[in-house]
Amino acid sequence: MCAFDIDKENALISSLFTGAVRPMMKTYGMSWLFIHHLRKSPTGNQQGSGDPLDEIRGGSELVNYCRFVLSSSLPRNQGKNEDGSQMSVFKVLKMSNSNIPEPKVLMFQPDKADPDENTQIKIDYYGKIEDVLATEKRAANALKEYIFDNGLKEFKTSQVTSKEAISKIGFKKTNVSSGLKELVGDGFLERPKQGFYIVLGEAPKKLKPTLKPKLPYGSPQKTLKEQQKDLRVKKVEELKENPFCPKCNSPTIKKENKFVCFDEDCGGVAE
Repeated sequence: MCAFDIDKENALISSLFTGAVRPMMKTYGMSWLFIHHLRKSPTGNQQGSGDPLDEIRGGSELVNYCRFVLSSSLPRNQGKNEDGSQMSVFKVLKMSNSNIPEPKVLMFQPDKADPDENTQIKIDYYGKIEDVLATEKRAANALKEYIFDNGLKEFKTSQVTSKEAISKIGFKKTNVSSGLKELVGDGFLERPKQGFYIVLGEAPKKLKPTLKPKLPYGSPQKTLKEQQKDLRVKKVEELKENPFCPKCNSPTIKKENKFVCFDEDCGGVAE
């Protein structure tokens, strides 16, 4: 056995495959499964190359010689649910004999709610990654609305995962569980102990509906500006019945049994 730096020494990685791995495959008809880890800061950001194979730590020859490369990772801000279930994103990064399929989300779910009593783990196909993550967001928002509608300040998990609550929230139990974690991560909920949550976020203040002023002279469908214009027009029409100002010939307004000029600067009084 020899040891070498798998991050840098591509020549030795190549020798491992050509001198040992491939001869044993041909001789014994066997396959090799290499388990490796991803970089601490996966690429895919603006500084990265955009190649998903760059997420794998090690020299480039490591993935060049492999015919198939698969990756498994947890979605961001994800962990285990209270029953021990956990989602994982599986991606095919390289497939030499076929087109690369879309990433998939699998759920690893135990047969018992208590982690200490688990005897087996069931693997369920959960969906495409973009659909799953979008569903989590929508489930979290629906759960938040349910919490506000019911005035919950603190609650147990069973209160939002019962059949009645699930039907009102509109998402499956697993989605609601993911929504709970999403709201904890956002700081909306706090979980001081398993199965118990405290609501930290406040309900949005409902704004009073803005009502248009109901004026006796305007249509309720008109804007305030339009109604004010109608008022001025109506006043002018009414003023035409009054005598005109002897000074400036403007309409007059009746005040204290007198017809005073509509123009206050004029000050004229009609008889």
